[in-house]
Amino acid sequence: MTGSDRPAFARLLLGLAEGMGEPITEARVEIYFRVLQGYDIRQVEGMVQSALRRCRFFPKPADLIEQLDGADGHPGPEEAWAVVAALNEHDTVVWTDPIAVAYGVAEGVLPDRVAARMAFLEAYRREVAQARTSGQGLRWRVSLGYDVAGRRAPVEDAVVRRRLSVSEARAALPPASWPPALQPALPPGPAPEGPDVKALVAGLVQTLTADEQAAARARARRVLAEERQSGKTPTRQGG
Repeated sequence: MTGSDRPAFARLLLGLAEGMGEPITEARVEIYFRVLQGYDIRQVEGMVQSALRRCRFFPKPADLIEQLDGADGHPGPEEAWAVVAALNEHDTVVWTDPIAVAYGVAEGVLPDRVAARMAFLEAYRREVAQARTSGQGLRWRVSLGYDVAGRRAPVEDAVVRRRLSVSEARAALPPASWPPALQPALPPGPAPEGPDVKALVAGLVQTLTADEQAAARARARRVLAEERQSGKTPTRQGG
């Protein structure tokens, strides 16, 4: 919010106070405005509407911020805990920075799972609140486990849930393990042979990202090498 949003913010907070039978002062409105200034006025309106439905007492700023759980993409604390509750070093996980930080805190009190859960929830709420206050955008990222065979499923699931883009998923997995949904589309027609492979790849590369271009060039080199070995593609003389 900016200074021009102050009147609208004051009306929202006064309406919340009226709806909950709570007296409110200009000083209190100003304190709330400063704490919540990192949010868009529409987000604040959503906080207030949610608080009117869910809160039994007039909410503190932190209580209002919690009303955003799920609305801005951050999973709620229990949902976030479910992402890592059974996690070990062999597992690949797709998580956010607040989940990763909170998991690091929880690891410090394992194997006591009850204490680990409580530590995680407290740390996660703190990290999400800080991210929201600072206006830090939500970003899901991949943390690869040691089990190579188990990497594909969580990455593919994250694409389905729209937590990762196709490009991000491709960057996390070697091309040989890409599922059909991650494979670049090929034009219809018979598979090209020999030098025509170069022309096909050159056309595809123009539509790919930098990461995809590197993978496409690598695949092209492998195809050409195989073609030369089979005798279909002549090698240059004197080169």
